[in-house]
Amino acid sequence: MDQRESKLVEFDEKFRSIQPSFDLPVVKGHLIFLKAFVCTAEAIDHDFAVKDPDTGVKSPSPPMHAFLSKAVHRYHVWVTKALQGRPDGPLALNEIPPLDVLFILHAHMIAPSRFDEDVSLHFPELGNIGQFPLSDVVCAFISRFRH
Repeated sequence: MDQRESKLVEFDEKFRSIQPSFDLPVVKGHLIFLKAFVCTAEAIDHDFAVKDPDTGVKSPSPPMHAFLSKAVHRYHVWVTKALQGRPDGPLALNEIPPLDVLFILHAHMIAPSRFDEDVSLHFPELGNIGQFPLSDVVCAFISRFRH
């Protein structure tokens, strides 16, 4: 075996010994959830993002913008009404909000600095629910969005 082949074998052995720093089922769950978002967005408007001809920047189409605006409003209502006075801990199945509200919750939670700031300044109730209820959400929606 020449030096090049030897280095390839060594690299292959090192590569196989690397353990991923993420949980594969969690990644799969997020992908399923994001597929639900794409399916919903396409059902609202197949061209759910339109490109500005002058800037080239994509922004939500008018129907998608209306959907997102309503979802943000419903999210605020859910946080201030449904979470008010509930005990600390993960959301129970009957407390998981509708899909549009989940989209906003997910987007909010994946921006941890902004989420923490909003929790401390505006929505302390959100700080009591723990992590995004990904496994419950995926189980609830998997049959609807899996093709």
